Amino acid sequence: MRKVGNTIIESCDLLLSFGSYMTSDPFTKPELISGFTDAATTAESFWGKFSPDTFIERPLDRSWSPAQNVIHLIQATKPVVMALRLPRFLPRLLFGKSNAPSRHYDKIVEAYQSVLSQGGQASGKYVPKLPKKPADVVEYQRRQVEKLSTTIRSLSQALENWTEQDLDRLVLPHPLLGKLSVREMLFFTLYHLGHHQDKVASKTA
Repeated sequence: MRKVGNTIIESCDLLLSFGSYMTSDPFTKPELISGFTDAATTAESFWGKFSPDTFIERPLDRSWSPAQNVIHLIQATKPVVMALRLPRFLPRLLFGKSNAPSRHYDKIVEAYQSVLSQGGQASGKYVPKLPKKPADVVEYQRRQVEKLSTTIRSLSQALENWTEQDLDRLVLPHPLLGKLSVREMLFFTLYHLGHHQDKVASKTA
């Protein structure tokens, strides 16, 4: 068995050490860039290891298929990439500035887990549609996994142009957590990528 966060899961070929792509408490820009760079590689390894049929099939409990999880992660990560590419004045104009220091990674994780425990869940544009079985399932899986890893790498690259000060000073809206500093949004995004891998791994153990 292997411990991932607070969850005990059985070892199997699909499982990876998801926490290995981040420090125990990532905070600085270099730590976040390193985390997202490793997360892109981990995503390729994890989601690419499913058989094509398993990738698109929903489990018996009717939870999301691996493909739906990948689609959701793309849907959730892309807006963050787009926000990081905006001129700094636009987030400040649209969402204002933070009036408090950024919370640490573990505090954002706790806040998110608390919302989930109270019934919070993806809604609207963040709910992945169940894809119809494509003619070429192998190619579909390859393209979706590549799209996710490319999105994560794009986030890491966009982050290069931010200062530590701006990561704390500017804010972005989160559908469940409200306004977060950009640094806090990056904490969430990094955790979110591993969170969905953990959930799927626990069902395939």
